[in-house]
Amino acid sequence: MFLLRNSDLSKTLKSGKQTTNALSNNDDDVMVFVVSSTEEYVQSVAIRSAVYIGEQNSPYCEEFDGNDFSSTHLLATVGGEPVGTMRVRYFNSFAKLERLAVLKPYRGKKVAHELAGSAVDLCRRKGYTKLYGHCQKRFLLFWRQFGYRQMEDVAPFEWAGHEYLPIWADLEPAEDKLDIFSSPMQLIRPEGDWDRPGVHDYLNEVRKHQKDPA
Repeated sequence: MFLLRNSDLSKTLKSGKQTTNALSNNDDDVMVFVVSSTEEYVQSVAIRSAVYIGEQNSPYCEEFDGNDFSSTHLLATVGGEPVGTMRVRYFNSFAKLERLAVLKPYRGKKVAHELAGSAVDLCRRKGYTKLYGHCQKRFLLFWRQFGYRQMEDVAPFEWAGHEYLPIWADLEPAEDKLDIFSSPMQLIRPEGDWDRPGVHDYLNEVRKHQKDPA
């Protein structure tokens, strides 16, 4: 599980306040992670099942469409409890943000905002310049916060009994975006955790020291 965003920590840093703890223990904090284990994926599946199958009557075969194992999944927790999820799929020239789901008791508590913001940041770091998605009309205002707008030349469509709008956004890649000129060791590291040296980095340093103790 690799932390992408901590809502309370981000707010503290933006305010200029000093902090001695990288992760706050406040039970209201929203933390967003890249899913990196079977347990975390099961938690993501449980949330999507509750929201899309339980609440919106989406057929199982439509919700779990075979694309999960070619996607990056994000998981949001509040007080350590899994409460929200979404996934990102990657295409040739754009990334698609989809399957955003938040458990009902946690809606309106910035969980969706932190998930979407984390997904956008992830795509910027990977160098994408365009995002695509679908949303129900009532959620268009939410997605506008992240630069999305409706595709005027593409007609709305119905999916699982709901009308959806195709939406897209231009994206400014991160200054430290990943590309083929990034460090080879960096590109070996787990998704979303590209800046933290791993075991191979450590072993390389050990070998280097053994060859040249000075």
